This record gives sequence, C-alpha cells and structure tokens, in this order.
Amino acid sequence: GDAEAVAFAKSLPLCTRLEQLELGSNKKIGNEGWTALARALADGAAPELKGLQLNENDFRGADEGLRLLGQAKLPALEELQLNDNSFNLAALVEGMQAGAWPSLVDLWMINNKQASDEGAEALARALERGAMPKLEAIFASCGSMSEAGKAAVVKARPGVEVDI
Repeated sequence: GDAEAVAFAKSLPLCTRLEQLELGSNKKIGNEGWTALARALADGAAPELKGLQLNENDFRGADEGLRLLGQAKLPALEELQLNDNSFNLAALVEGMQAGAWPSLVDLWMINNKQASDEGAEALARALERGAMPKLEAIFASCGSMSEAGKAAVVKARPGVEVDI
C-alpha cells in the first residue's frame, strides 16, 4: 500500500547500482505511494536503472506521480513496462522535455485501459520536443487508440516502430 511505497521510496537513493526494478501487481498503492516513488526517481535515485516494470497496477488518480515520473531524466533507463494498467498517458509525457529518458529504447503500454488519442497526441508532442531520443519501439496494443493517434506518433518520430 501507500505506507510501504513511501517507505520504499525513501530507500531508493541508496540504490546507486540498481539496474532493474519490478513493482508490478501493486494495486493497493495509490496516488501517495506512486508520487513518493516517482519523486525519488525524479530526484535522481537509482541512476543506473535500466529496466522499470510497472505492469498490472492502477494509476487512476495518480496523475501527479505520473507527471513526476515523466519529468525524471532516468539517464540509464532502456525499457519501461506499463502493461495491463489504467493510466493517463498524457499526464506521463506532458512535462517531458528534450533529453528526458535519454536511453529509452522500448516503451511498453499494452492494454492501457485509459488509452486515447489525446494520450497519443501528447506522446507525439513530447517526441517532437526531443524526449526519448533513442526510442525504437512503442508497444501499445490496446484498441482504444485510433490509427490517427498512431499516425501522430509516427509523424513525430519517423522510424520508431509503433504497435498500436
């Protein structure tokens, strides 16, 4: 739950060599817990983090934490998994600037129950600003994002494989 996530977030700055973090299937964590975890990462905790797995969670109402996560530089992050979730993609990417997530290669968000063209368009704007400069693939098969949403992302970053 939130109390455990907040306590764990306090220990993240000590994890200077952490490369993989799997926080899947934590549906009891709410906005307070996700915000604390995202704030720790945004403040530079776990600088060697290459893989972040947040599958099977529920981020409804956790837009503040998603914004913080999106604003984190996460210099070594190569893969982010947000599969089987309910989250606001627009909140995640809206504050991303050039150089955000500089090593990210794969973005997984299959079966996002809040997927929308608004989220895809926000992702496209972040890519246009220079976020995720090494991104190669976006896996977002979810059914509620249209071909227009996919086209916006492809136009923003030609060459990126987009599976929507």
